[in-house]
Amino acid sequence: MSLQRYGIASALATGLMAGAIVAAGDNDPVWLVGGGPNVYESQLQIEANVLWARSVLQGLPGKRTIRIWFDDGDDPAPDVTEWSPPAETPDTLQPLARVLDSYWSNGEHYRNHRIPGEVRSTEVTRLSADLETALHALRPAQTAWLIFNGHGALQDDRNNTIELWNDTALHVNELVQLLRATPAETRLRFLFTQCYSGAFTRLAEPGSDRCGFVAEVADREAEGCSAAVDKHGWQDYSTHFFAALAGRQRDGSPLPQDPDLDGDGRVSPLEAHYYTLVVADSADIPRATSEALLEDWQPWYLGITTLTVPPDNPYTRLAQGLMRQAGLTTDKERRARMEGLKGKQHRLEQARIQIKEQTDRLRQAMEQDLVHRWPRLGEAYTMNYKHFLEQDLDAAQAYILAQPRYAELKGLQDRSWEWEGQLLNNERAATRLDKIDHLLSLARARAALERFGPADLRVRYEQLLECESAPF
Repeated sequence: MSLQRYGIASALATGLMAGAIVAAGDNDPVWLVGGGPNVYESQLQIEANVLWARSVLQGLPGKRTIRIWFDDGDDPAPDVTEWSPPAETPDTLQPLARVLDSYWSNGEHYRNHRIPGEVRSTEVTRLSADLETALHALRPAQTAWLIFNGHGALQDDRNNTIELWNDTALHVNELVQLLRATPAETRLRFLFTQCYSGAFTRLAEPGSDRCGFVAEVADREAEGCSAAVDKHGWQDYSTHFFAALAGRQRDGSPLPQDPDLDGDGRVSPLEAHYYTLVVADSADIPRATSEALLEDWQPWYLGITTLTVPPDNPYTRLAQGLMRQAGLTTDKERRARMEGLKGKQHRLEQARIQIKEQTDRLRQAMEQDLVHRWPRLGEAYTMNYKHFLEQDLDAAQAYILAQPRYAELKGLQDRSWEWEGQLLNNERAATRLDKIDHLLSLARARAALERFGPADLRVRYEQLLECESAPF
């Protein structure tokens, strides 16, 4: 189903992108920052997202200079975790790993990142100094992009962080202060895809020429941090945002929908954001900075005010398109389906708890039995444990495999994985319906701002839209 059918193209052409579009300049800088705080939390998907973003940006029209910061930079030590299912054989120690509750991590291995070219460390003091130097070097009329793929942490005061190498972090307030070094007559746009990224919409301070996009609100986790090699299940913001810009999916296949809403032959960042809202089958509801402004502004009386939303409102069109995708015709049907999904979620969570309790009881009994027979197994990180691996491992694993309880344990652990997948799929289905509510709320807020909003806020909203809509 093409987004052109939503009627959004006319909305973009007539009302969305008010003001002149700022053209991208030659050699505009792009600062790609990615990775995790340590090797255990720097998953393959994060590295793949950085490579995906760079490959897409390199293929877009115009010239740009791309610099990359990732984990430990040029240090050859392992800094990425990769995972694939281990074989169910004694050679992989999987029988022992299942009994010791390490089967889920037994397929992990660690390697150095595979990002070619110059790569600098994300350790906070180095990254901050590098960004400050890069900001001071901006020239008038340039547009810089700051793109982060990695992990974020929630703080009580919503001064959330991006987690950087060597277990360091950069807070929102610190980054706001850092970006104030941006020279006048330059623009900075950003994309943050980590958990709790919504707090970073504060980078678009009033009076600044800054705008951007985040994968989730300030108090919710986001998808996008898998160590698994299989890319087919990746539904994170980076996957779809850059696919829209590239005009193809990560595997090279055609896009399911046309992201070029105004038909000008070029996909803007805002169009890529809209595309991701509609296409991504994830548990995330991303935001643009203009949308964050609408949500922050919504007055108390909006819920009781009779308000006609213009037919060219893009959020109404997006919500209608999602309704059609879901096979829904009325809001009553949508609410009923949501209630069904909530009930299913509760049942799935209860079943997961029961399976976990059953699994833990069986596994702990088997572990105690093993340690009773081979006491050296209970002394990890000692010479006794080394002797167990050298002298007793084969006998211990043969003993495990010979027990009827082992097949039961394996079945329970595998079912736990399946329940986790069902929970995620159910949450994603519920999020698709939540997006409809979210978009209709934005439609009302936009219409209310246009009708009731203070003049300075309307001007700021239009500035953000223009910044978000300008091409790469």
